[in-house]
Amino acid sequence: MRENDLLYYNEYGGFSKDGKEYIIDTSNIETPLPWSHIIANEDFGTLITANGGGYIWYKNSQANKITNWSNDALKDTPSEKLILKIKDREIDILPYHTLEKYKIIFGFGYAKYIYEDDEMKIETIIYVPILSSKKVYNIEIESKKNEINAELIYNMIPVLGVTREFSKKHIVIDKSKNFIIIKNKYRDIYSNQNVYIKASSDMNKFSDENNEVRFSLNLKDSKKYNIKIEISTAEDDFQNVEEDLKEISNYWNDKMKSVKIYTPIESMNIIMNGWLLYQTLVCRIWARTSFYQCGRCIWL
Repeated sequence: MRENDLLYYNEYGGFSKDGKEYIIDTSNIETPLPWSHIIANEDFGTLITANGGGYIWYKNSQANKITNWSNDALKDTPSEKLILKIKDREIDILPYHTLEKYKIIFGFGYAKYIYEDDEMKIETIIYVPILSSKKVYNIEIESKKNEINAELIYNMIPVLGVTREFSKKHIVIDKSKNFIIIKNKYRDIYSNQNVYIKASSDMNKFSDENNEVRFSLNLKDSKKYNIKIEISTAEDDFQNVEEDLKEISNYWNDKMKSVKIYTPIESMNIIMNGWLLYQTLVCRIWARTSFYQCGRCIWL
């Protein structure tokens, strides 16, 4: 069934018909090894994986990690987690434990995770705006039956430096109004650079035990919810998701016009006319990182 919908399906995923998205749709628990995707602009970025792992950085993916990098060639350990808690049930917003019931879509400048069962549908878009230093989660939660009475929990392991082991004792976490400020003043280069976390709904049950961020959002008396969570380097307004995604699409469509090749081999055309250009610029030039490689950027 899935083979007919996707190009070059390999029991885990395949390309969309236009080749602009890679779609992971499988009944397997995980991919053979962690499959990752880089989403970034020139200053800020995040690495994400099919199973919800990865990390965030600003300016320098080696020296200025915002969240924890797993540094493991095989183990896909997330540095952030989003969990929906409904009565005696917990749903992973991203597929941390299994790919069953999820569809994962990697596109140019974004990723989308879709969870669906008999009762719930949860669609999460992750992206980095073209001109803003932030990671955006746009989460759409829909109950197919009853009104939602739930709690959305967010966990994050901050670093603000090279390694968690060294920076942990220097991290200070404060909550002000409806955003969280994370600081590490014991850094040579980025000591004045704070990290801000905010949500579009009121935070409650905030804690920073063991220098980890944890907060929850109450969801009550509605069948549909839209929640935005942003991790950024500035205290600013929420992004307009629709406008951002349109800008991202226009940006990459324009970039892809730079080089075009046409061969009798469709897979070659898909890779050469999009994905290799994207990966070269975003992964090798801007981010200088991948799942098991974390290199110093050329700027500080």
